[in-house]
Amino acid sequence: GDLTFRTNQSPDITPPRVTFSINSGTRYTNNRYVMLFVTAEDDSGTVTKMRFSNHQGRVWSPEHDFNSLWRWLLHEGEGEKRVSVQVKDAAGNWSEMLTQTIIFDTTAPVLSDIIMPGNSSSQISMDFSDNLSGVNTSAIRIYLDNTDISTNMQITGDTISCRVEPSSGSHTVRVYLEDNAGNAKTDEWSFTMERLDSRRVE
Repeated sequence: GDLTFRTNQSPDITPPRVTFSINSGTRYTNNRYVMLFVTAEDDSGTVTKMRFSNHQGRVWSPEHDFNSLWRWLLHEGEGEKRVSVQVKDAAGNWSEMLTQTIIFDTTAPVLSDIIMPGNSSSQISMDFSDNLSGVNTSAIRIYLDNTDISTNMQITGDTISCRVEPSSGSHTVRVYLEDNAGNAKTDEWSFTMERLDSRRVE
């Protein structure tokens, strides 16, 4: 008679593996929409689905067809945000949950304790602060009467100082600040060289 051979194939119970980054691994963002770069592999060779969470897996998005690039909306409110990802293979096995973080910051830096030159002082001085992403000191620019004088600027800790030699009369100082999330602001003040002491601007 005919011989029948049967092959017993073990079911696939091995979960896939996933790695991902938020905005290519940057630490800060000022946009709630971020890009997730997802890489996955599976012993069966097929990763079919993926899902995401802003709540460390307590609440998941619907399942989506696997894609290595995904636009995702962070949970509202400034501060550190956690995004979790899982992927699923063709046999229905879900990977372990992987979580990455990014800091969401939409508030521009702040300047305080501002001192403009007076008749007995040729120093511009001010303090800067940013509570979330920090100030990008390499982006700070200072202008006197629309002339960039940033090469004369010194930054010590969180203090900007710059020595100037303006002529008598009225002048304008403009300072550009940017934080590490890309939030920028420009402040501007006027001063004259006819007072005996440095003038503090409140």
